[in-house]
Amino acid sequence: VYAEWEIIKGLTAKTDFGYDWSQWQEKEYTPVIPEAGRPNSVAELTQQDWQSTRWINTTTLKYDGKWGRHKLMALGGWTFENYSMNFTNMRGSNFASDDESQRFMDCAGTINWILTGRKEWALMSAFTRFDYSYADRYLFSVNFRADGSSKFSKNNRWGYFPSGSVGWRISQENFWEPMRQWWNNAKIRFSIGSLGNQQVSDYLFVQKINTNLTNGDFTFNGTDKLTYAREDAPVASDLTWEKVTTYDWGVDLAFLNNRLTFSGDYYARNPTDMTM
Repeated sequence: VYAEWEIIKGLTAKTDFGYDWSQWQEKEYTPVIPEAGRPNSVAELTQQDWQSTRWINTTTLKYDGKWGRHKLMALGGWTFENYSMNFTNMRGSNFASDDESQRFMDCAGTINWILTGRKEWALMSAFTRFDYSYADRYLFSVNFRADGSSKFSKNNRWGYFPSGSVGWRISQENFWEPMRQWWNNAKIRFSIGSLGNQQVSDYLFVQKINTNLTNGDFTFNGTDKLTYAREDAPVASDLTWEKVTTYDWGVDLAFLNNRLTFSGDYYARNPTDMTM
């Protein structure tokens, strides 16, 4: 859903909201198979249940203005996004019957194991953009965005990504007039910009504690083993946004009233702080 409001001529506010909910279940039932070569004396049911929600809200304020041969577009806004997922995996056995009406975990005589978990992440962004052109001949664009992700620690949560571009439509110059009937567009452009990547597992910056470990070298009453806890492998406490800076040189050409067109680009990419 969205709402849009033209505050004054050329100045528009817009907000939109999206929500997605999904749920699925996967079950695998192995019946009793008494046949020779395929023995299976105990029926088992493995079940997985997942439920996820995701919502996103984007709000922008945009201005479009034109004065003579000058054009200006200014845009600012922010985005909030949240994702959460709950899951349960379990296995049961010793079913009284292989009938389909009994193939539910409530009918299992034994619950072999249950594994539950939850994952959640959130993203907050602010962004702005300015486009300016003069006589559709000289083109300039500047962008900036700041992204904050819960997948990184507090000190490394935010990434900042600027970009910009310039263009020159040579075919709009007066000296191009003799060729314009057959060569109607010629434009050269250059851009440089950076984008961030947060595609890593959740909670990598949180130190995990492994509990209920046992040591058979130490016992109590000769039978009870010593239990203890310890930290897992060291965490990536300095993990942060992967940044990819891209340089682009390009040219756009059109001939014979746009019947024949050509666009060419040369790219160079420079990644830093790569995530694995």
